[in-house]
Amino acid sequence: MIGLNPLRDFWHAPRTMNLVSWMLFAVGVGGLLMSLGFWLANQPSFGLRTVQVDAPPAGLTQIQEADIRDVLGEQVSGTALTLDLKPLQAGLARHPWVRQVSIRRVWPNRLLIRLEEHEAIGIWSDGRLVNRFGELFVGETQAALEHAKTKLACQMPRLQGPVGTVARVMARARAAHQLAIAKDQQIRSVILTEQFAWQLELAQGHRVLLGREGLPTDWQSRLTAMFDSLSWLNSRVLKDQPATALSFDLRYANGYAFSPLQWPSDDPSRSAWPPSQPSCLIYLEEGKRYAT
Repeated sequence: MIGLNPLRDFWHAPRTMNLVSWMLFAVGVGGLLMSLGFWLANQPSFGLRTVQVDAPPAGLTQIQEADIRDVLGEQVSGTALTLDLKPLQAGLARHPWVRQVSIRRVWPNRLLIRLEEHEAIGIWSDGRLVNRFGELFVGETQAALEHAKTKLACQMPRLQGPVGTVARVMARARAAHQLAIAKDQQIRSVILTEQFAWQLELAQGHRVLLGREGLPTDWQSRLTAMFDSLSWLNSRVLKDQPATALSFDLRYANGYAFSPLQWPSDDPSRSAWPPSQPSCLIYLEEGKRYAT
């Protein structure tokens, strides 16, 4: 009986040897191509020559060229083809005023950076800013106020609510603003208290208590009725003191109560709004699902 030798049969099988030969050839060619690609990618001709920053037509106001250069200096190494874009993108995204950033390579030695900047249209109660999409972000408040005043020609409202209610507050702010401007009024602040009761403040300094949800009449009709009565109230009741700030209690089904309101005299947020500048809520994007 003749014994079988698997190893000898393997080396003497033509089809098997052809397969092994092709595999070794493919590995060799693949390694050669990888080496060639690595060599080409590191050639001086692919060295990064140009970084183009693409911004909105209005330009960037809070993100300075020096800020971008600092990140490039920290993160850029190698050529345009070997540069790892993720750390560069993360470095730019860390700037407090950057809302979105995208980076792509442009053959053969350029980078295109697209930046979208936050545009603040309100101030949240904890000091964070609110952009036109209803998103909270950390930015320098004084710079935001100056930008709103000089570039947007509007006054930034103050917004407040319990944790997790940003979306509700922004939706109510937009709805209240639309009602107000239809009656030639401006919303100065929108507050949702810890008891989930709504309060508004108007540009003249009036405070409006809307109360909680579930009252017999909806808040829109009660607020509209109050707006409609303001001219009568000013001419008949407040004719000697037209600038008096009032607290309106709209938690009644029919009608409202009001009383004089005394704001703290040392509160810097109580400065008068110029009548020519509306609330920045006019820039709140329509139809957005506001972030929480």
